[in-house]
This record gives sequence, structure tokens and C-alpha cells, in this order.
Amino acid sequence: MSMRSESFLLFLALIVGLPALATHNRAGEVTYRHLEGTTYEVTITTYTKSSVVADRPWLSLLWGDEGNETPVDSLPRTNGPLDAGGSGLPTGELIDGEVRLNIYKGVHTYSGPGIYTLVVEDPNRNDGVLNIPSSVDVPFCITSQLIIDPEAGQNDSPVLLAPAIENACIGQRWEHNPGAFDPDGDSLSYDLIACAGFDCQPIEGFVQPNEVEGAGGDFYVEPLSGTVVWDAPGLSGEYNMALRIREWRWVGAQWRMVGEVIRDMQINVETCPNQPPIVAVPADTCILQGETLMFTVSASDPNGDNLTITAIGGPFEDFEPDADFGWNPLTDVGTFNWTPGCDAVRQSPYQLVFQATDVDPVPLSDLETVRIRVLARPVASTSAQPIGNAVEVDWSVHPCAVSYSEAMQNLGSYEVYRRIGTAELEQDPCEVGMPVDAGYTLISTVQGLGNNAHLDSEALSFGATYCYRVVAVMPDGSRSKVGPEACAQIDKGVPVMTGASVEVSDVAAGAIEVRWSPPTDADTAEAFPGPYRYTVEAQSQAGAEWSLIHEGPIADALVVLDTVHVHLGVNSEETLWTYRVTALSGEDAIGVSTPAPVPELQMGPADNSMVLSVPLGRPWFDTAYVFHRILPDGVSVLLDTVAEPLFVDTGLVNGIPVCYRVRTIGTYGSSDILDPIENWSAIRCATPYDTEPPCPPVFEVEADCAAEVARLRWWSSSCAEDITGYRLYRSDSLGGALEFLMEWEEDGDTVLVLSADELGGSIAGCWTMTALDSLMPGPGGVLQQNESDRGDTTCTDNCPFYFLPNVFTPNLDGLNDRFQPFPWKFVDSVDFRVFNRWGEEVWRTADPQLDWPGTHQRTGSICADGAYHYTCTAYTRRLSGTVSERFSGTFQLLGGLDSSEE
Repeated sequence: MSMRSESFLLFLALIVGLPALATHNRAGEVTYRHLEGTTYEVTITTYTKSSVVADRPWLSLLWGDEGNETPVDSLPRTNGPLDAGGSGLPTGELIDGEVRLNIYKGVHTYSGPGIYTLVVEDPNRNDGVLNIPSSVDVPFCITSQLIIDPEAGQNDSPVLLAPAIENACIGQRWEHNPGAFDPDGDSLSYDLIACAGFDCQPIEGFVQPNEVEGAGGDFYVEPLSGTVVWDAPGLSGEYNMALRIREWRWVGAQWRMVGEVIRDMQINVETCPNQPPIVAVPADTCILQGETLMFTVSASDPNGDNLTITAIGGPFEDFEPDADFGWNPLTDVGTFNWTPGCDAVRQSPYQLVFQATDVDPVPLSDLETVRIRVLARPVASTSAQPIGNAVEVDWSVHPCAVSYSEAMQNLGSYEVYRRIGTAELEQDPCEVGMPVDAGYTLISTVQGLGNNAHLDSEALSFGATYCYRVVAVMPDGSRSKVGPEACAQIDKGVPVMTGASVEVSDVAAGAIEVRWSPPTDADTAEAFPGPYRYTVEAQSQAGAEWSLIHEGPIADALVVLDTVHVHLGVNSEETLWTYRVTALSGEDAIGVSTPAPVPELQMGPADNSMVLSVPLGRPWFDTAYVFHRILPDGVSVLLDTVAEPLFVDTGLVNGIPVCYRVRTIGTYGSSDILDPIENWSAIRCATPYDTEPPCPPVFEVEADCAAEVARLRWWSSSCAEDITGYRLYRSDSLGGALEFLMEWEEDGDTVLVLSADELGGSIAGCWTMTALDSLMPGPGGVLQQNESDRGDTTCTDNCPFYFLPNVFTPNLDGLNDRFQPFPWKFVDSVDFRVFNRWGEEVWRTADPQLDWPGTHQRTGSICADGAYHYTCTAYTRRLSGTVSERFSGTFQLLGGLDSSEE
């Protein structure tokens, strides 16, 4: 027996050993919080029927680590007045005439990382729950998943702030929100599942409340807010539902589930003339840390009943300062007030639940939610100071840094952004981080919220104006608003490149114009008195040696020297030339410019189109790209001017070459340097080909068990007009590799039927499809065909069928002489045994056809007339693999020996 089985047997033994303590459970959940290392405190919350004599001062919990010596523990109740005449333990709290609130707590240390299922199974539920058959005989079972994941970090489960029992009225819309608050700021999702009973399995016969005959209405949960709605119940009585709450955390560039809590809740529907009140709340909003958020909430009641309105949610839980909500019953208006501190800053919003309840014999409620994001403030100041050919960027330490421990500070960081030239920044009130379209580039991430400086020395150009902004990243990953801008200009003490433009595009007689601006900030009075000249060097590819291509004339003043040189007789069409200029005073170098490459036009052939792009890398900041198509006669046709270095030219014909050129427009953001800076690329040509696969087909597969066929149906793709065929892939088991099954041509049909015989005797499997486009010449004239990505995978299963008769007559009359099953399907083998009335095994077989002639397996003689018992384990062929299904029964043997002859 496995440790897990032993654990459950022990767990059940504890339950069975206390029959007199059955508690008639109504509702509850299991939550937990991290203490240290792998130690957690677990809280069991239950709501029981208070009118019963039985009570539970202790409650058993399965911790989920079956390898532990004591996987089952008894947790004491911790709330309510003490039982003075009995156990001396707290007795729970009466929250209504028939409801007792019980809280049990315990601490446990796990051996290491893992997924642990916390289980509470306790007899029994209260009687009369309409959507649970014989509810009083069904155990109450609640579970939670506690996940210890070193990559995701420590985790606390959400805390459910609203009680798990509520009233409803026939014909009136009912709403409930659990008020889930996640202390770690994880994102929460909600869905409805079946209530659990024996062994924590879904209760047999359970249905959702609206599926009870006569109850009706729509019953659903809003998956992001957690609000459960029943609109509207039609039958009075008690109902139970199970709400699954999952925690999600962004880990390793994907959302990962880090925990789960299941609340089992009870709804009491009564016949009442009351109508629920109506709550009015403002829209979702945001607030900067340290600023005050204030708004009003109002409520009204159609029956004119007096109202109370309450507010629950994260802002009221353990913050400094926490939120405040005051309700004025004279005006039916409440005021919410919160000035969140640094401890409230996080990525996910806080959800507030405002619930108005009327004063009535059967009180009804209405609730509305408001989501509030607490944003980190920006850094207060930023400065930028040029130091040589670098810029030192400093900023004020974020005001929240001091509120974190040193270890938490080290988890935070600052993102430093840069652009050439100043720019106004517009952000939505609730937007954080640098907007993607702001024109800034992330140049560094400085780790640690206590650090506040960065030296920017990467490929800066003299004379350019560089502007910086800083975004703080909190320890949980939430980003602040963008900080103020600071700009700096590096002294123009060296030549500044302003051009490397292809004027003549040719493989041998090309011409490239090289331009620069003089070093006007150089010390020409003392350090560099002259005479002056320029040299120009060229590089044919990255990493190649620089070669001197021009030595300019000598002059006594820099301003009289020419700052343009044309590089002639070169391959300007295929070679990506890069240039730099050196200014000299006598034989001393004043300085060397930052290299400037000619614009590179990259081309990506596509289906009847061409994708044009221009890589970055010039020392100035490009602001626009002007794309031209070059016709066969050399005429240039303007296509478009765009802000991004990407353009797609459409309407082309596959297989026919087309040529292009691009002109880049840029700036240094400085008034004493040429502006705008314009440079041409070489002419580049390419041929469009269809290299784009069509979209994956949309399809479905239906298993027709009666006909023993799989019926595939698909829909034509809307993203390609030249689909010529399809491919089908299949795995015969869940989790198996999808392998090619067949291919067929597009002929207008959209249905394919495959029999079990064609599929190896089984219609179970997982399926996916791809689409194929036209077979056409590609580069070099080679025929090619594009296959789409695989569509969604869908799975089908067999429906095993195996039934046995209840009589057979082995009298050799040719009719019903052998004991055989009715026509069966999808059974690989059986373990079939027959026993006579004395319990002796008289025959066995593994053949699903059985084919028993009625003879004794040992003697070979015909067996006597009478009743025979059989056991059968059928090994069925299913998607998940071979599944055993065990059953037994009796049948009559007639026409054999007289029983006295046996």
C-alpha cells in the first residue's frame, strides 16, 4: 500500500472513529500563509449548523506531504468563547441563529519544494441541500493547493474576507463576492466547479443551483472579479456551490499558477417580498503612493428599507495607513478615504467590494466592486552631466527605498532611458513605465533601489543632445511613473559626422558623399593652435581594417576647411561602407569622430510583396524613412514616408524582380549641427516569392462511437487564397507525439470520415491539421510549398461497450450454445472468471469474445444447470491508455447436466 493510501486510510479512520461528532457542515475553505523557509500556518474556516448538539473542537487536516511521518493532524479551534464545562477550547462564534463560524489553525514544515494538497474531509453536510442528493449522508470536503516553488518565491493564499453563507429571494437577482485579498499581489482567477464529497471527489449527482428542477435562472461567476451571480432563483431551499480561486504570478516571462483555494459556499433561497438594494460606485481608478484617494458610495432600496453598507478588500488589511470607509445612514452615502503608503505599491489592482444590505426579516444585498491600482511615484529629480565623451546620469533615490529592507532594496532597480533631443512625454493617469512610442531607448538597468547613478559612455556623439529619464522598478516588479527629463550635450571637441550617403549606386563606379561638422569646441587657442587639416578613413565591413581614403588641404583656421568628401570609384551597391573623420592640428590629432555607416536597406521577399527595413546604428537619431521604388528605366517612385524603419510594399508579382532605395532623415537635436541630416542608401533589388504559410485551419473532430468513426470537419482559411491541400497529424494517446497521418487536396469538401479499422482499431486520439498553399517556384527556380503552423490540438476518446447475457444453453442445438458478449467495442482483453454455487472457479479466459462452451476448465465436462457468478475486468482502449473496468454478475446455464449429476 502506498504512503498516500495509508494517509487516506488514517484520515478516514479518524473520521469514522468520531461518528457522534458529525457537524452538519454548511460551508468553508482552507487558507495558508508563509512563516519562514518551508513552514506555513494553515487556517481552516468552516460554517456549521449551530442548532445541532454535535460540535467539533478539533478538525483533521491532511497536509499533503505523504512522505511525512504524520501527514494527518488535528487542528484546534481558535475562535469564540471557551468551553468552560468541557474541552476548555474555544467554541466558535455564532454569526446567525443557525450558523456557527469555526476557525482552526496549525503550523507545518514541509521537507522542500513541491505541490501539496491540503485536504479537510469531515462528515457530514447539513440535510436538505437541494443540489446534493442525500446531502446529510455526504461528507464535506474542501481542498487547497499549497505550492512551494523556488522560482516563483514564497506565497500566501488569498484571504476571503466575505462570509460563505448568504440569503437570496425567489425572483430576485443574487450576487456574492468572496472579497479575496491576495497579500502578495498575485492575479486571481475564479471559476465554478462541483462540490466535493467522499475522498474529495466530485459529488455524484451534484448540479449547479440553477440546474435543480424549478430553480432556473442564469448562474455564473465573473472570472476576473470573482462576483457570483444567480439571476434569478425560482425555488426556495438551501444550495451549495464551489468557487475555485487560483493565484497567478509572472515568472520567467509566463504566467504561472502559484496556489489555489476552493470555497464551498451555501445559498439560502427563501420566498420573500423583499427586493435587494442598489449600490452605486465610481469607475475603477488609480492613485499615486502618498496621495489621497477619496470617493463616495451611495445606495438605495426599492422597498424603502433602512440600509447598511460595508466595504471589504485589501486596502483595509494590514497597511500603514490602511483605508477608511464611513457610512452615513441619514443620507445613505458612504465615503472611502485612503492615502496608500509604500507598502501598498504593487502591480495588480486592489479590489474593493461594497455591499449594501437592507434591514428585513430576510435581508438581501447588492454589491459592486471597484479596482484601485496603487502606482509608485516617479523619482523626484534627474540630472545629466557630460564628462569627456560620456554623460553621468544621476537621480534622487526613490522615496519608497527607505521603507524596504536591504535585501528587498536589492530586488528593486532603476531603468535608465535615453533619446537624442528633448521631448514632451504624455502619459495616461494610470500608465506606468516608459511608453513604447515615446522615442526613448532603454540603455541600462541599475540594480538596487539605493543606487542612483549611471555613466553613459556607449557610442555617444560629440555635439549631440542626449536626454534621459528614469523609471523605478519596485521589488515586486511594479514600475513607477516616468521621472523628469534631464539633457546634456557633449562638447563638440571632435568632428561630428553628418553624412554617409550613396549618391551613385554601382558595383564599380559608385560614389558616396561623406559629410561632417567641424570641432567648434576644440581648444584652438592653446592646446591645438594649428595648422589644421582633416583625414577621412573608410571601413568596408564591420571588423575590417580602416583605410585612409582622403587627406584634406591645410589651413590656419578650421572654419575655412571643406567638410565634404566624395568617395569615388567604389562598389557602393554591395559593400556597406562606414566612415570616420580625424581633425589634426599640425601632426597632433584633435580628435576622431564617431563612425557613421551608409544606410543599409534590407529586403525580405514575401508573397506578392516585399518587406523593407533599415537597421539602426547611425550616430544621429533618425526621425523618418523615405522609401522609393526604382523602375527598370531608373525612375524613382516615392512609396511612403514613415517614422519607423519598416515598410511593406504590396501588389507585386511573385517571380518578378523589383528594386528599392531609402532616404533616412535624422537629427542630433543641436542647433549648431546640420538639421535635418539626410542620407541615401544604395539601390537594392530582390524577387518576391511566396514564403508565407497560410493560417492554421480551424477544425473539429467528433468521435461517433456507434458508427466507430472519427468525423473531421474544417473551415476554409480567410488569410490565404491559394490553399491547395491539408495534412492531418494524430497521436493515438494523450501526451503522445503527433505524427503525420495523411494528406489530401483541397476539393471544396470540408468533411473527412475515418473508421476505427483505418486507424488501427481505435478512434481515440489527439488530432491537429495544417494547410498547404500552392506549389510554386522559389529562389533558384526550386519548387516550394508552404505549410501552415499546426492548428489547435483536439482529442477524441473511444466509448468502450461490453455487455454480457444473463442466460445461455450449451445443449448443442446450434442456438446460444456458447457464452459470448453482445457485440463489443474497444476492449483489448479481459480477465473473466466463472464460479459455481460453491465458489469454485470453473472457467477463465483473457479473450474478450469469451466463447465458453459451458465446460469445466479442469475436467472438460459440461457444467450443471443453475446460477453462476462471474467477475470480469475489461481492459479498455482509451485515450489515456489501457483502462481497467471491473464488474460482476450472475447468469443461468440451462441445458447442461442435471444438478444431481454434477
